Order: sequence, then C-alpha cells, then structure tokens
Amino acid sequence: MDSSRLLYLLKTLVACPSTTDTSEEVGMHKKIHELLAGMEYFRANPENLMLHPIPGDRHGRAAIAALVEGKGKRTVILSGHYDVMDTIDYGPYREYALDTDALAGALHPSTLPADAAADLRSGNWIFGRGTADMKGGLALFMAFLEQVSKKPGKLCGSLLFLAVPDEETNSAGMTGSVEFLNRLSRERGLEYICLVNSEPCTFNHDGTYNIYTGSVGKMLPLVYCFGREAHAREPFKGINANLIMSEIIREIEGNPLLSDRFEDIYTMPPVILKAKDLRDGYSISTPPASACCFNMLSYRRSPRDLILLLKQTAARGFKRALSTVNLRIEEYNSRSGCSIEKLEWEPKVYTYDELYSMCHERHGSVLEKHMKEFAAGPAVRDADWREATIRIINNLHSFCPDRDPKVIIAFAPPYYPHVTVDGKSSKGAAALRALASLLEYSAEELGIPLKVNRFFDGISDLSYCSIQDAGDVIGEFKPNMPLWGHSYSIPVEEIKRLDVPGIILGPWGRDLHKYTERLNKSFFLKAAPKMLEYLVHSLLGTDAD
Repeated sequence: MDSSRLLYLLKTLVACPSTTDTSEEVGMHKKIHELLAGMEYFRANPENLMLHPIPGDRHGRAAIAALVEGKGKRTVILSGHYDVMDTIDYGPYREYALDTDALAGALHPSTLPADAAADLRSGNWIFGRGTADMKGGLALFMAFLEQVSKKPGKLCGSLLFLAVPDEETNSAGMTGSVEFLNRLSRERGLEYICLVNSEPCTFNHDGTYNIYTGSVGKMLPLVYCFGREAHAREPFKGINANLIMSEIIREIEGNPLLSDRFEDIYTMPPVILKAKDLRDGYSISTPPASACCFNMLSYRRSPRDLILLLKQTAARGFKRALSTVNLRIEEYNSRSGCSIEKLEWEPKVYTYDELYSMCHERHGSVLEKHMKEFAAGPAVRDADWREATIRIINNLHSFCPDRDPKVIIAFAPPYYPHVTVDGKSSKGAAALRALASLLEYSAEELGIPLKVNRFFDGISDLSYCSIQDAGDVIGEFKPNMPLWGHSYSIPVEEIKRLDVPGIILGPWGRDLHKYTERLNKSFFLKAAPKMLEYLVHSLLGTDAD
C-alpha cells in the first residue's frame, strides 16, 4: 500500500470538518465521495459508487458505499464512521485541530500530559481531531480499496466500502444503512461474509495488540419515582420522590453485582447519568415525582432478564426508602412525644408497559389519542431523548388510577445490542478461522502478537450487524421504550436479515475524544495495511501482493 497516498488520504479527511450531529457531516460525505469518484475504477464503474441518504435525517447526511467487484459474490464489508467529536476541547489550539502538520508545530511538550509529550517528541504520532477516531481507519480502507480496484480480477469475491455518519451521537448512520445493505445484497446478488470495522485499537502491557469479534451492548434504563407529596411542615404525611430515587441510585451506582458476565469477563457496572425531580420552580411541598437514567452495559443479558433485575433492584431501594422514613417517624415520636403513624405502603414497581396497560384499562381510546398527540407535540419533539422519555412517562402517569407511591422502569434511546461472533454459524466459523490465520501471520511475519477479544467495550456500529435477542427486543424492550416508533427505533428485522459477523481491526490510537488524540504513524503506514490485506485475503481468498 502506498504510504504517501495513505498519508494524503488521512490528512485530507482530517482537514474536512465533520463534527457529529451537525451539517458539517454533509461536507464530509461529499469529500469522501469526491475522493472515491477520482479513482480509476469508479470512473469506469460509476454505478458502483453510491450515496445513500439517511432516512429522515434533519441534516441531510448520507452514507457512502463503494463496491469493487471481483470473481464471485462473497463480499467483505469495510465500514467506519466519518463524524468526529467537537474540537472545543483543543482550547488555544482549536484552529489547528484539523491540520495535523500545523498542530504538531503548535503543540509544545510542556503543555501536554507526560505520555502525550513523549509521543510528540518522538515524531511517530500524528496529532489531530479524528486521526484515530476514526479517519485513520477510513483512510486505510480507502487506500486498500483503491489498491485492489486496480486488479479486481485478483479478488475471489467483492469488497464493499461503507462510510457512515453519526456514530458518535446515536449511530443513525449505521441503523439507517442496514436496509440499504440488504437491498444492495438482493439487487447485486452479494453474499456478505464479514464486516470489518476500523475503530482504533490499542496495545496491552504484555505487548499484544487488541482486535475484537464483537461489541458491548448499551442500554439507558430510566427509573421514574412517584412519591406522595407533603407540605414541608408535615413531611411524614407522604414520602419524598427524591428519597425513593436516591435509595435506588444507591442500589445501582457502581454496583458490580449488576455487571454482566461473559465467561470470565465482566462489564463495567452501571453509572447514573442524569437525576432530577420533576417540579419546575420552588415549592414548600415535597416533589411528587423524580427520575434518573443510567448507563448499563451487556455482554449476554437479555432484555427480559434485565427488566427482571431492574425491578428487583428498584424494589430493594424503594423498600429501604420506606423503612428509612418509618425509622425516623419512630425516632421523632420518641423524642417529641407525638404519635405519628408509620407509612404502610408496599413498594410497587412496574414496567412502562404495565403502567400503560393500567391506564389504558381505565381510559381506553381516549388515552391512546392523547398519548399519540403528546408524543408528537413540542414537549417531546423539542427535548432530547432522555428528557422526552421522562416527560412521556410523567404524562402517562397522570392517567393512572392508582395514586400510591410507585416506581416505573423504562428505557431511553439509544440502544446498542451486544454482539459477538460465536462460531456457531458457518459465516462466524469462517471469520474465526480467518482470524486464527491472521494471528499466526502477525506474530511470525510482523512480530506483533494479537489478542482476540470477544467484545469491544467502547460502543460501536458493530452492534447493528447482527442481533442475538431479536425476540426479546421486540417483545420486552420495544414496549418499554416510550419513544420507540416515534422519534427512535432500530431496524430489528433488517438487522436479522443482514446477520453478518463483525471484526474490529483498526490502527493504533490514543486519547480519543481528547485534545491529545493521536495516531501512531509507523503502525498506520506499515503494520495496519498488512494486517488488513492479510485478513481480507483469508476471508475471501484474495491474492495478496
């Protein structure tokens, strides 16, 4: 692979602004299309270079697909995202963030963390926004695509390059491209045998380089707490929704018992991302409702199992909140001589679907009409997904005939299904055999031992290449995500049809999403191209020269 061409592509891609969830991404997809259109193969085969507008996208973004057809229809997809994080974190260096040469000259080791300073001095790292995450990977794929397109007859199959927007925000690019991939497969008779994603990877302390055969799942469970409002001078006549929420947070925050497990590896435990009461302004009464949402990762836990776990966890926190109030009533009575009665509520915990059923049983079609209009209205439309979910639950609960304190479990977008290659399917087994061959080649020929990990823990678009709990997602997850079918959904049936094993093999990067983001130059120019070429050779039977 031509190193100068690879560097040119990298610097050209980095120089084009593409901040996630902005119209800058439109300029980026145009630049990628322009670069591909300039290649001899696509000048001769313009029908193989395609723009796929993301359905319903408010910015008008598109995925770019470029197909190089060889001998046969077995196809490897090379995919990555072209959006990047904002450059605001670069501070005084922001004007140089997209110019790798200027940034290298502007940065001074004395202003950097020790490891970044050492890398800057070495001259072997390319600094800049998107160098590692993930325009380095896109440049690698584009250069490889150009290389094989010069001799497509050597391919025992086909290569499909796919660059998508929006991974950093909601993965709208990948979820919006799954149907396109399936349609392209039908129209061209392609058989997708593997998808290679170019997320940046890292070395371990033992000198092994990480690659991945799957991606961790991510969910945003939301807990809505409804208490019993009370005046501040009579607090024991109710229960504060914030107290219920705080006790549930104690049960959840950083709790390793809630981590998911796959064989001998565990996800990081959940953390709270948002917590608030639902009263606007000041009041002398306790807030009637509150809500929190948290990040929860999965390796194999199904939506059904997760909902059961969350209900049990919330019930423990709710019970402790009630016990706390009763202990304090007892203590207050002892000190004051009063005889305030203890609370007699039992902890009630429901799913959103169960709450909806209770309300619908009482209000029927009136509720259906109201909730449909509310979900389409400005209170939901103009809010982010987390806040919109809270507002829908709070509004629905106003129809609930049961006004006792309760907790509602729901989910807010986005949802990333966990996925891994298990080797049970013929495609999965073939992908694992190709990886085994790559491991041997990399260790013996490149001197780089590889470590194959079952899950990439950074969240990736690999989540939408196949789905392992489709029935549960439809039956359990969808009914408990209030925004599903309104402003959010994932194409579960299309993902089931796509069903392609995924591998993450990318260049070596450091400090993603930081102003010290950087890409290792020698690995990018030497090792990564050889690994990619060999992997594709192993998957397709391509002559690698």
